[in-house]
Amino acid sequence: MSKRGRDEAGGWKGTHVLAVAQFDDAMLLELFDVARRMKAMVAAKGKSDVLRGKVLANVFYEPSTRTMCSFDAAIKRLGGDVLSVSESSSSAKKGETIEDTVRCLQCYCDVLVLRHPQVGTAAKAAAAAQKPVLNAGDGVGEHPTQALLDLFTIIDTRAKAAAGAGLLDLSGLTLTMLGDLKHGRTVHSLALLAARLAKPPRLALVAPASLAMPAEVTTALTAAGVQLEQAEGLTGVLPTTDVLYVTRVQKERFASEKEYEAVRGAYVVDAKLMTQAYLALALTLALTLALTLALTLTLTLTLALTLIRPSGRPWCSTRSLGWTRSRPTSTPTLARATSSRWRTACSCAWRCSRSCSAPT
Repeated sequence: MSKRGRDEAGGWKGTHVLAVAQFDDAMLLELFDVARRMKAMVAAKGKSDVLRGKVLANVFYEPSTRTMCSFDAAIKRLGGDVLSVSESSSSAKKGETIEDTVRCLQCYCDVLVLRHPQVGTAAKAAAAAQKPVLNAGDGVGEHPTQALLDLFTIIDTRAKAAAGAGLLDLSGLTLTMLGDLKHGRTVHSLALLAARLAKPPRLALVAPASLAMPAEVTTALTAAGVQLEQAEGLTGVLPTTDVLYVTRVQKERFASEKEYEAVRGAYVVDAKLMTQAYLALALTLALTLALTLALTLTLTLTLALTLIRPSGRPWCSTRSLGWTRSRPTSTPTLARATSSRWRTACSCAWRCSRSCSAPT
C-alpha cells in the first residue's frame, strides 16, 4: 500500500484504497479493530461527531443501492456530510475526463468514493487526485471496500475469531463462492484478500464453465498456497461449506441477451436446497461416525488379542480347525504324540524352536 500520509500521526491519512493487494494481516487487524469500535459506538449511541466538518463525495457512474448508501450512512453516522454525483448529473456527459472530474471535486470534499464501469478507472482517478480515492468497484476488476466488509463479517461471526494472534485464522474453514465468478468483482476481491491471510480458508468456486473464476485470479490463489476446488454443481460442495457467498448473474456484463438467458437462474439458493445440504451433511457425519466406531472396535480387539498372547510363544498361522495329521508337506502339520497332547511342527514365519500346541 502507498505510504503517502500513512505514517502521519501513525494513521492512514491520505491513503488511497484501490485493490486488496494493498493489505496484509497487520493492517487488517488494525482496520477491523476500528470497525468493531465503530460498530459498538453505533449500537450504543447511533452516531458520533468524530468527522464533523468532513465531506465525502460519492461519485457513481454505475447504478448502486447498497454500496452508495453504505458510504452515505457511514459518513453521516460519524458526523460528516455527503456530495452525490452520478454520470447523468456530471460533466462526463459533456466529455469531461475522470481526471478532470476528480481534480474539480476534490476542491469540495475530503475523500472521494468512485464507482465506474471500466477496469482501472479508480487507479487513474487516484493518480490525478490529491485527496484519498476509495475504489467502490471498477467494472469487472475489483471491489476492495466490499471485500473488506465481507471478510470482517466472516471473521466477526466466527467463534474462532477471538482477540489476539488467532483473530485472522481462517484455516479449516471452507468459503464457497457461487454464481457469476467471471464478472463478479466482489468475488475477485474477496478471494484475493482471503489469500493474503497468513492462515487463509479453503476456497470452493462453483459456477457454470462460461462464468468460471478468471484464470488470473485462480493462478494467484494457487501461487498463494490456497487450497482450491472448482465445480459446476453446488450439491456436492454444500455439505462441507462453512460460508456460502452468493453473487448474482450480472445481466449488464453480457454481450448479448442470448448469452445471459443461457445461464440465468443457473443456481437458486432456497430453503429446499439448504435442507438437502443439511441432510447430506448429517448422512456424511453418521457414516464417518460408523466408520470411526468400526475402526476403534477393530483396534481394540487387536490390542486385546495381543495382550492375552501366551508369554514367549509367537503367534502361529495354524488354527485348530485347519490342522491335519503329519505328512511331508511345507505347511504346518499335526502329529499324534505318545502322550494325549496334539503337537505340530511350526513352519510359520517365526520358525520358532518351540512347538505350537492345541488343547488336549
